[in-house]
Amino acid sequence: MLRRVLVVLLTLIVILASGWLMLRRGDIPYDTLEMAYALPESEFMTLDDGLKIHYTDTGPRDRSTIVLIHGYSASLHTWNAWREALDDDFRVIAIDLPGHGLSRAEGEDKATIERFAEVVALVTDRLEADRFTLAGNSMGGNTSWMFALNHPDRLDGLALVDASGWPDTGEGAESEPTIFKLLRNPIARTILRDLDLSSYIRSGLEDSYTDQSFVTDELVERYASLSRAPGHRRILLAIM
Repeated sequence: MLRRVLVVLLTLIVILASGWLMLRRGDIPYDTLEMAYALPESEFMTLDDGLKIHYTDTGPRDRSTIVLIHGYSASLHTWNAWREALDDDFRVIAIDLPGHGLSRAEGEDKATIERFAEVVALVTDRLEADRFTLAGNSMGGNTSWMFALNHPDRLDGLALVDASGWPDTGEGAESEPTIFKLLRNPIARTILRDLDLSSYIRSGLEDSYTDQSFVTDELVERYASLSRAPGHRRILLAIM
């Protein structure tokens, strides 16, 4: 009997291990991702500490400035429609936060809202955007109000779009996308880190969009691919 149980357990372990290996996805080099996802307006900046940041800076330089900060696991592509609607009348800067989009990843100890707000300050300072309106979505909203607390003298306005950072509520926990619930579990994070999570990404995006027609195969592929930039999955899990 014991021998049979051991055989069954070993068989299950082999099946699970085989499935994990089949679903495992390696990193995608930055050069490859830049060829696929860099925009005609894309620019890169290397900060004094060596961190390379991807951003766009469009619109008239003599107009008021708007800075756009994306959410968790997203990228500056999130703001494309906003940027195109605004940059006839405003200078519009959109930034990929560290470990997101085409910006490089840092150490896990720097995967914090405080560091993200600091990067926003460094990038805008380098671009000589002394005062601006700051708009942030989700985690980018949390980053934006941290920036506002640290640099109130640099802001003309603050726009928070479904910003994170509010106290958790029972209702909010129930509506949280499945992928976020899984990633809050340390064991699940370890198992899922290198797997193809496209189906969970699609589910999370469907939870985020009211108009489901926006959740295209191309959108899901972009989120999945950019998350596989070197070091990005490690940073995304550290944030969780």
